Amino acid sequence: MSLDPQLKSERSPFGSLTGESVTRLHYFTAGLAFVVELFYLWVAAEALLFWPVHGAFFAAIAIGQGILGISLLFGPGRWTFRLEIIFNAAIMALWTIVRIVETMFPVWIIAVRTPVDGVAYIVMALVLSLFLSLIWVWRNSRSA
Repeated sequence: MSLDPQLKSERSPFGSLTGESVTRLHYFTAGLAFVVELFYLWVAAEALLFWPVHGAFFAAIAIGQGILGISLLFGPGRWTFRLEIIFNAAIMALWTIVRIVETMFPVWIIAVRTPVDGVAYIVMALVLSLFLSLIWVWRNSRSA
């Protein structure tokens, strides 16, 4: 422990990664984002074979989740949390809309089923967990 005030105010070369602003909850939420990213990359690789537009869409979602995970490790700002919460809420809303339309108009959805179709429910459970964890982190970071 140093008594020199200048040494106390110096920042680590790694930003806030080693600071007190990143908590275990940040690490847990970032880990969830990386797991969701891996699932979306798996789905994107499979979807690229059948319909490249779907594959590109899932790849874009995977990139967004990866950026989310990285930003959580480097002390995100207030707007970053809002954007991340909106992004994950939009993913859940779009998935719900697609499922509703799929049950109402089954002919409208392409009949090709891939081996990763059953993974959608697991991914949405993880996205919901990530969404709730983001809200928890955002509320704890505002009160601190």
